[in-house]
Amino acid sequence: MISAIILAGGRGEGIFPFSIVRNKVILPILNTPIIRRLALQLKEVGIENITVATGYFEQSVRHALQDISGLSFLRSKEGATPADTICSILDTSSSSETIILYGDIVTIQENLSNFIKTHQEQHNEFSILVSNQKPFPLHTIFIEKGTDNKLKHLLFDRQNSEFWFCGVLLGKTKSLKEIFNYEPGIIRSAPLGAMPVPEGNLISAIDLMLERKCEISCIPANSFVVDIDHPWDLIEANQQALSNVFEKMECSIINKSAFISDGADISPNAKLWIHEGGRIEKGTVIKGNLVLGMNSHIGTGALFEENIYVNSNTNISEFAKIHKNSIIGENNKILHNAEFDGITLDTVFMVHTCCVSGVIGSHVDIGAGTISATWRFDDKIKEVRCKQRKEIPPYHGNLTYLGDYCRTGINTMFMPGVRIGAYSCIGPGVIVNNDIDPYSLVILKQQLEIKPWGPNRYP
Repeated sequence: MISAIILAGGRGEGIFPFSIVRNKVILPILNTPIIRRLALQLKEVGIENITVATGYFEQSVRHALQDISGLSFLRSKEGATPADTICSILDTSSSSETIILYGDIVTIQENLSNFIKTHQEQHNEFSILVSNQKPFPLHTIFIEKGTDNKLKHLLFDRQNSEFWFCGVLLGKTKSLKEIFNYEPGIIRSAPLGAMPVPEGNLISAIDLMLERKCEISCIPANSFVVDIDHPWDLIEANQQALSNVFEKMECSIINKSAFISDGADISPNAKLWIHEGGRIEKGTVIKGNLVLGMNSHIGTGALFEENIYVNSNTNISEFAKIHKNSIIGENNKILHNAEFDGITLDTVFMVHTCCVSGVIGSHVDIGAGTISATWRFDDKIKEVRCKQRKEIPPYHGNLTYLGDYCRTGINTMFMPGVRIGAYSCIGPGVIVNNDIDPYSLVILKQQLEIKPWGPNRYP
């Protein structure tokens, strides 16, 4: 019997500005929280006993999992490392094997099924899930494996590395107890010049396994795996998941209560998945695959490019344009020539000739004429600072990341790659060049010069 431990206690500081009001593991993948998606996938592969290690914003994690049976929760003690929490859970486990996963991993069920099946068929003591998918995520531990697919080394040079660790470890429960009880709390094999974080986690435990000459099998993922550490990872994960949905669809799925007007211009090759109460009106243009959620409405003049996902109770009409591979949240209103590319969370209002690209948090009001700049004259990606480190995102780096409960005035402009903290207000006419801290009001001070003027100015 296999039990599972999902680690969901971290603060998720790297995913700023979206960790101010929630634990990052409840950010949505196609309208399903990351950790809920992961727990349901484990259920589907037959794992019934799942313990969720919580901490930061514990209530948001519990809420996301409230109706899933067989789950238990353990809140990490103040100052405890992930390894300490894992030890506490393993000490009370009666299962023969345990799979331990980071709660911010996004993948497909087939990857987990194949991982567990291969581990059991090979009678491995320990196995880890690895991937060679590019572009590689930032700050991920890379590994070197031998021709026998056994782990040889942890690597700290991403330039010469092929496989990276996906945050999933499976092993004999008794052996895992031994390892996590004695792991040193730091990666001891780090080379000169590296500065490993002194925190007991899966990597420091694997490092101890290598030190003890344990055999660790490296099982490659057959499809995408995304580690959600940064806001741009959320776009990548959602787009990968959406592509997977359309790849599996053999034909359109139209609920009997849905309505599609004969006057809608829909590509003949488009696969449509229209849920209960979904409506596509006359005068709309659908250029490719589309998922339309329950009671959502696409009205006159709306233009949809390929591969779009729209959640429930959303209205997109009046010549709004949605770019390809976009995911639109629940209870959104995108109207009056607004144009959007990226991901919106729930309850977003965007109208009147906006043109926004990026991730928009929940309960955000976008003022008329708000613009996201996405290209720089030097064609480079904006350098950002995450947890006091300078980083260059591997993808989606020049987009706008607007935190929850924000609003903009008219004619606000976001320059490439800026991140706006939650509960902020950006006033009319402001050009935002740099990140904005949460709880900020940004007002443009305008200096006017007023002089006499009239017919007397002309001969």
